[in-house]
Amino acid sequence: MPKRSHGKQSGCRKILTRTPRNKGKVSIVKQLKNYEIGDNVLVKVEPMVKKNLIHKRFLNKTGIIVEKRGNAYRVRVKDMNKEKDVMVLPVHLRKLWLNMNYKLIKEEYVTKAEIKKILSERKDLEMEQKLTKEHTGNYKKLKADKALKLKEDLKNLNNIKLQEDLIVKIIDILPASIDELRVVLQMSLIPFSDEEIEKVFEVVKPNL
Repeated sequence: MPKRSHGKQSGCRKILTRTPRNKGKVSIVKQLKNYEIGDNVLVKVEPMVKKNLIHKRFLNKTGIIVEKRGNAYRVRVKDMNKEKDVMVLPVHLRKLWLNMNYKLIKEEYVTKAEIKKILSERKDLEMEQKLTKEHTGNYKKLKADKALKLKEDLKNLNNIKLQEDLIVKIIDILPASIDELRVVLQMSLIPFSDEEIEKVFEVVKPNL
């Protein structure tokens, strides 16, 4: 019987697959795009370029360009409560045009269900908010109130390994089996025991 792979790209088939509309050669503009120190960027993988792919836990994270080294850029991202630097080729980056007049008051992880509700109640949206609303528009797994309750239930397990970003990922994916949950929990730096995985699944199971 074949064994499940636990490599760096395990569980990334969807991320590393291009849609029919986006198939074809990668634009030379993407490959040679220049960024300035201090630019806000999104780590968005280009599936056609397999060279120097970063670990899956850093995909779709936002960060700041802190240095250019050769053809790649050193990007500072926030991983849980720590700042980490990752080397990324420009083809895997997207520039974020942020309104610098905003002041960061609070930062927290929110589920797709919560985002969908928040943006549906707003009328005047920025470009990034419109893109986010479009991205979360098809999410129908949980309502916002049930997502909030599930988030609290998972926090009440009092498992230090179960960080807030991992809780949000579990709620967004809503794994239908213990095996699917085990794949999601591979994002944790500290491995979960079988007993801990079963406890988490018992909390998730009523919402399936």
